[in-house]
Amino acid sequence: MITNKEKEDIFNNLCYFYTSAKFNRTGLKLHFNRGYNDEEEFKKVLFKENTRIFFRYAVTLKGKEFLNCIKNEFILFCTRCNIDNSSKIDWLDNTYNFIVPINGLSGFINKSDTVNFIKWYDKKVKKLQQKSQSIDVNRNRTKGVITETFENMDKKGWQYAFATEQDYNLFADLLTNFFEYKDYFIPETVIQLKRTCKTKVAKALGEMHAELSENPLNNDTEYFKIVKALNHFKEVSNFDLVKAMQR
Repeated sequence: MITNKEKEDIFNNLCYFYTSAKFNRTGLKLHFNRGYNDEEEFKKVLFKENTRIFFRYAVTLKGKEFLNCIKNEFILFCTRCNIDNSSKIDWLDNTYNFIVPINGLSGFINKSDTVNFIKWYDKKVKKLQQKSQSIDVNRNRTKGVITETFENMDKKGWQYAFATEQDYNLFADLLTNFFEYKDYFIPETVIQLKRTCKTKVAKALGEMHAELSENPLNNDTEYFKIVKALNHFKEVSNFDLVKAMQR
């Protein structure tokens, strides 16, 4: 069980949704009085309460502000909660079920705002569903080469660089679809790698490109965009990326 001091530290150090609205500490008294097995359990409760308060704020907005508010809250939810794609879809579904009926019951949300939200919702859910269908490494040569390269990168394999298996699979599938000229989606939220792994990861990405691509590396701007989905390379110039991958 976590202590009250640990609960207080979690509450004070967490960043909540991007708007100016804030948690009411007094209103969370009931949640603080409950027992929790670990920090993650308590954090989930806080985020659930955060979402409830967030919706009360979101319905007061109009036009682009409303949709941007929803988008940013979703990004923060995905960033702060270590969850799988099915949980992200659940969040989107709950949001949909909350927002769409409101338009028919009150004037809180304009019809045009609801239509724009539904378009964004449909696109986002489709992407997540595609990502959930991870490519079988045993049936796909391209995925096999990518997997083997990451495993040979270090004695720890992919765990040397990626914080979670979910992030690793997401990026490996992204690379697979790219090299096979299939549709792919670059995540909006940058994938966080572990510290001090930049050199080995860059070398591995260069080896994959040499093995799997028909295009010269120094002109493959689409590949650079994918590599920049990793936090260590987000601000690196294309020229420097090529140098790093060819070492």
